Amino acid sequence: MHKRTGLAVIALLSITATFATGLIANADETSANNDITITAPAGGTNLIAPTVDGRTFKAIRIAGYKDVAVKDGKITGFDLTLADGVTDSALTTAILAAYPSGVESVFTVTDGKITLQGAYENMTLIQFIGQYFYGNGSDVYGNTNAGSEAVRKLADSLMGSLSSNPAITAIGSEGKVVIDVPDDREGLYLIVEEPKIDTTTDAFKGETVSRAMLTGTGATVDGTIYTQVSTKHGDTDVTYTLGALNLKAEKVTLDKEVEHPDQLIQIGTSRQFTITTNVPNYQTDYPTWTPTTFQFTDNPSDNIDPFNTDGTVRNLKLQSSNDGGTTWTDMVASEYTQAKNTTTEDSNDFIVALTPAALIAHQGERIKLTYDGVITSLKMDTADDDAHTTLNTVDLDFSNNPNVADDKARLTDDVNLYDVKLDIEKTDMQTRKLLGARFDVTVGGTKIKFIKSANGDQYTAVKAGSAQDANSVDSISVGYDDNGTVKPVTINGLAADNSGATVYTFTETQAPEGYILGANPVTFTVTLTPKDANSDGTVDGVDAAVNAGTFGNFVVNGTSNTNAPVSGHEFNVGQVTVKNTKNISDLPQTGGTISKAIGAALATGAFATLLIVGVKLRRKQMSDENGSTSSMA
Repeated sequence: MHKRTGLAVIALLSITATFATGLIANADETSANNDITITAPAGGTNLIAPTVDGRTFKAIRIAGYKDVAVKDGKITGFDLTLADGVTDSALTTAILAAYPSGVESVFTVTDGKITLQGAYENMTLIQFIGQYFYGNGSDVYGNTNAGSEAVRKLADSLMGSLSSNPAITAIGSEGKVVIDVPDDREGLYLIVEEPKIDTTTDAFKGETVSRAMLTGTGATVDGTIYTQVSTKHGDTDVTYTLGALNLKAEKVTLDKEVEHPDQLIQIGTSRQFTITTNVPNYQTDYPTWTPTTFQFTDNPSDNIDPFNTDGTVRNLKLQSSNDGGTTWTDMVASEYTQAKNTTTEDSNDFIVALTPAALIAHQGERIKLTYDGVITSLKMDTADDDAHTTLNTVDLDFSNNPNVADDKARLTDDVNLYDVKLDIEKTDMQTRKLLGARFDVTVGGTKIKFIKSANGDQYTAVKAGSAQDANSVDSISVGYDDNGTVKPVTINGLAADNSGATVYTFTETQAPEGYILGANPVTFTVTLTPKDANSDGTVDGVDAAVNAGTFGNFVVNGTSNTNAPVSGHEFNVGQVTVKNTKNISDLPQTGGTISKAIGAALATGAFATLLIVGVKLRRKQMSDENGSTSSMA
């Protein structure tokens, strides 16, 4: 019996599943137990670790320890015996899954039967597994000395043949899974997830199916549990830890955002949408696995146009990163396909898919997809607040199970864009609502143009030079007739394309019929300032300030600072009421008018004085003629 074969078995146990990173000088300084603990992966730069919380695992005992040798607090060797229910037939199937044709100088295969040879000739199959199946590197999940394709195939095969064997079950919580192994059940264990992950729930959405794992418990000798193994790799002394491993699974994430620092929009606005995700390490453990699906299905709301005139996606670009997203490299056009989505009624939906070759070439990397969409409208002529919500949704479907070709996971994310609206109305001095007033709206002296709704209740700002600019108007009519009822009008799309304050100047250019415009028409400003309370580039409110200057008696400020969008897509900053009068004396006078009035008053006063002087002079003249001695008072 090759008792020292146990050293290689320990190598298998720790090599394929532990995260020990080096020598532990004094193992018995820490409390030891024979539990098996599974934690989240701690792998490479691009790997995103899934959670173990809420996931159910079962541990199936494959072999027990025998004749364990200990020196200086560490295990130096032991033998293995088959666990109950484990057969040489199952082990044969597992070994052949790893090496279907055998390994020259190690074993041959004839009619499905393994014949060990050379140094392995007198071994049992479980001893051979311990001696031959060991890691030759480290895996992407953070387990050291675990990079063995053969071990993975062996474990996957055992998972299938031993799935009905008695098992110890444990559920993960607080970031770890602790499998409590009874003292008389120490040995080598196969760890599998049971039941299969439900990729439709939020908790596990987007996670690849976890790989089967092999590990060993600590071993008890004379009442003491030992978890450290001392062995040699060539001429190097190495120490491994038993019973601790990282989960062999990955999480795929999906994030969609707008790179522009401001999510406020108007008609004609162009926005760049960015989708980031990561490709699983498909062939790390399964070199022959060719995944078939990694597909983005983009569904913008109807008021976002993502297409060029030739039907291609506007400014579409895909990039990859192998350093966690620090640097990005453009992917070539042959690595992905793009097409309009003809399976939906929405004419602006499209699909971008990585080719199978690109999936292999970029496995384990981050992927970034960017494209531009132009806003063609906002909420107009509809009572349904959500009808023109500017929402952009993306689904990602990807292969996640090497054992079932049709198994796929789906992730969904979206980004919402916002518009700012202000209501404005015209009344008389007694607040009776009026029709017919017109206003110009300027920013920095430049007129703002608007798309007017069919019934005149909505005016939506349009970006200068955009395709929709040709159908715009350059003033707003304040107030509209809703079946005999005069109501305010709404101005949409304000404060767009600017993360700072925007000052709008409203100048009345036409008064309602019978009311006075005056030489000094009503003018006021509305300052709108987006807020980013979290400093993350996301608008979470809008401050509004109205300044009416000398027209304070005519402008009623009903605006407010908003901290949440209405109906999920627009910031309503309130209403401004502008009064009108039929009496010119109610209006503040311009400097020229005041000067003329003063001049007229002075002229009138001077003429009156001259009249008085003339009368008195005439009286004096008459008195002199009559010989009177009276004088002027």
